[in-house]
Amino acid sequence: SSEFITSMSGGKDSLATALALREADIPCRYVFADTGWEAPETYEYLGTIERHLGITIDRVGWPGGFAERAVKEALFPHGKAGWCTRELKVKPLRRYHRRVAKELDTDTVSVVGIRADESPKRALIEREFEFDEKWDGYVWRPILAWTVADVLAIHHRHGVPVNPLYLAGHSRVGCFPCRNADKSTLALWGRTHPGMVDKVRELEARVTEARHAKGHEGIAT
Repeated sequence: SSEFITSMSGGKDSLATALALREADIPCRYVFADTGWEAPETYEYLGTIERHLGITIDRVGWPGGFAERAVKEALFPHGKAGWCTRELKVKPLRRYHRRVAKELDTDTVSVVGIRADESPKRALIEREFEFDEKWDGYVWRPILAWTVADVLAIHHRHGVPVNPLYLAGHSRVGCFPCRNADKSTLALWGRTHPGMVDKVRELEARVTEARHAKGHEGIAT
C-alpha cells in the first residue's frame, strides 16, 4: 500500500482535501511547504487546523525561506526566472516524499487540493489520479471536480473556519505578496498588512546589493 501525503497551504482547498480524506477514512500525513513569506494569519491558521483536527502538519522549506533564497539568487522571481515555486515548494516537498518513502519502503502519493474551476490552466487537468512525470511520483487530486460551494460545505460540516485572509478580501493565500499578484491584490495587501511594505523594501535593498556584489565578482573573475 502507498502512503498518502496531503500538501497543506493554509488555504480552503487544501483543507477541504484533508477533510475529504478524513470523511473517507483514508489515513494520511500532512505537510506544509513553508516559504517563510506567508501572512501571519496563515501561520496562526495552520496551528488552528492542527488543534481542531488533532493532527500534526510537518513543515519543510529552504533555510531562511524566500528572503534568504532571494539574496542567494540575487534576484527576485519574475517571468521566466520564477525560481520560487521550484526551490521553496517543489524541491523541499520532493525531498520529504523521498524520505517518507525510504523510511516506510513504499510509494508515496501527493494529495493536492487542485480544483478545475480555479483557473483555465487547471481546467485542462483531466485526471484525478496519475503518475506525474514532472513531479516524478503519483499525484491524486480528490477535489478536482468540486465547486467553491462544495469546499465551503465541508468546512461547515466539520465546524472549521476558513483562513481569515479570505474574510479580509484576499482571494488566495500563499506567498504574501506573490510575484503574480495583480495591482488590486497588492493594494489590498498594502492596506491589510502595511508593515510588509517596509519588509519588501528592505529585502529589495539586500537583493540589489547582492546583485551588485555578484556583478563585481563576475568582473573580477
